[in-house]
Amino acid sequence: MSTLTPIGQAVENTANNQVQLLTIPDTAKALGSSRHYVYELIRTGKLAYIDLSNGSRPKLRVDPRDLDEFIQSRKVAA
Repeated sequence: MSTLTPIGQAVENTANNQVQLLTIPDTAKALGSSRHYVYELIRTGKLAYIDLSNGSRPKLRVDPRDLDEFIQSRKVAA
């Protein structure tokens, strides 16, 4: 398994190219923020997400690569 930043978790299984998607609480934890903030990022189009809903209730996931891209876009040079 390989790891991807920013959260340092094993997220990619290189044997079959599967990515472990993050739940909203996992995404919030990686950002050090609240679930509400993550939902706001999604609602405003600042953070890409994957909709795995089956009609009964929302089931949103975030690709760790998209989270990394979001974090890199927010970086401020000193």
